[in-house]
Amino acid sequence: MPNIHIIWTTDDHDCDDCGPSFADGARVDIEGRGPIELAPSAGCYDGVSHSRLDVFMAILARIGRIPVGYDEQRCREFIESLGYEINEENGD
Repeated sequence: MPNIHIIWTTDDHDCDDCGPSFADGARVDIEGRGPIELAPSAGCYDGVSHSRLDVFMAILARIGRIPVGYDEQRCREFIESLGYEINEENGD
């Protein structure tokens, strides 16, 4: 069973005018298919954040399967039904 290793990442930014902001992302390694980097970038304007659904959809796109109308849980279940084992950890 091939492995998918997800490291969930966050970024934060603190501004004297705007206050704090946070963004989420992930680094993903799909055995036999290479890495995916969905880097978070927090900022006052135009920050970039990736939801868990975004990450699972990026994994499915890399595998070559893109379901329509799936939520995060259904995406994860679909990936696992394709024979992948998903391992997750929190990163920086």
